[in-house]
Amino acid sequence: MTKAAHDVVFDHIRSEAISQLTQDLVRAPSHIDNPGKEGKVSSIVEESLRAMGCEVAQQEIAPNRRNVIGVLKGTGSGRNLLLNGHLDTVPPGTMTDPFSAVIRDGRVWGRGTADMKGAIASMLVAMAAVAESPLQLVGNVIFAGTVAEETGAAGMCALMDSNRVHADGCVVGEPTSLNIGVAHKGIEWLELSATGVAAHASLPSTGRNAISHMAELVVALHRRLLPTLEKRTHDLLGPSTMNIGTIDGGLRPNIVPERCTVTLDRRWLPGESVESIRQEVDEIIAEVRRAIPELDVTIRRLPEISHVWHGPYEADEESEILEVAREAITTWGSAPPRLIGLPYWTDGALVQRTGIPTVILGPGDPAACHTADESVSVNALLQAARAYCEIILRFCQGGGH
Repeated sequence: MTKAAHDVVFDHIRSEAISQLTQDLVRAPSHIDNPGKEGKVSSIVEESLRAMGCEVAQQEIAPNRRNVIGVLKGTGSGRNLLLNGHLDTVPPGTMTDPFSAVIRDGRVWGRGTADMKGAIASMLVAMAAVAESPLQLVGNVIFAGTVAEETGAAGMCALMDSNRVHADGCVVGEPTSLNIGVAHKGIEWLELSATGVAAHASLPSTGRNAISHMAELVVALHRRLLPTLEKRTHDLLGPSTMNIGTIDGGLRPNIVPERCTVTLDRRWLPGESVESIRQEVDEIIAEVRRAIPELDVTIRRLPEISHVWHGPYEADEESEILEVAREAITTWGSAPPRLIGLPYWTDGALVQRTGIPTVILGPGDPAACHTADESVSVNALLQAARAYCEIILRFCQGGGH
């Protein structure tokens, strides 16, 4: 590819088009409490893909929840690239005008701007720039807009299980401040339920207090498990973690509670497993039971996480897609990219697990995600679109299967 041909492609990338598409996507609510779920956003993405001449398919996951897959065809003799963005967001919470998508102070504001509709807009504009140019790709560019990432990742799980996508590398556009995410922890959610015996609070000895028993167990988890996890570390991710996220129990102050439930979030590292996590908790329950023989506790994996594999992700640092992503950000970013560990879980873990080398790369600050002040820089969107376009050209123009 000549420099002139290269420059022609980038001439088609317009900041205004990226900002406008980001606004359109944000103005279409797509959180779990929205009656239409991701339906409207899926339609906007599908329309964009068809407008650039992609072959488009849908994958129904649930009512109003459909993955959208678009393929920008190459000649068929090169490497195929998968670009992925999840179409859902978390609910707006306490945001003011969460779906206005106003542009102010050089930023687009609203729910989903950083996580991750801005990245989706940048990816689609990058693909459109290639499609509008006279350049003929060798490999295919596949865009997969997946649903339900924020509520268990059913969309990406279904896509990977369907065998619809055949790619040699993948970029997931989660916000990384245009650094390259090469690792993140796995997630496990456990529900611990203590059962007691109800009694009148004036005669507590005639009952069995489930809250008191659970309190002893929570203290034991903190005293026994947390120090162990703090010693179990990863160079990019830090230590394994545990968080008691909710507690519920009892009916009234004058009743000895017969039940108490807590939920536990465990972020786990490569080398750990769901089985080892459960074993550690079981061992602490056994310790507490030796001190309190009447302790009656059951454990359940919460379905939001257990229905889909939520293990850790580590990129292959020798992969071609990582090298190409580095070169692209070096060319178009405001600073050379760092290889970073991410604080959140991503669909990239499911892609990497199938054997497709994957990197996480997107505009937006991870600290802005899920906050009342979520926003993304217009300049970062432009840099991301140029970087995605550079990745497409380098990855799908060179090499072969």
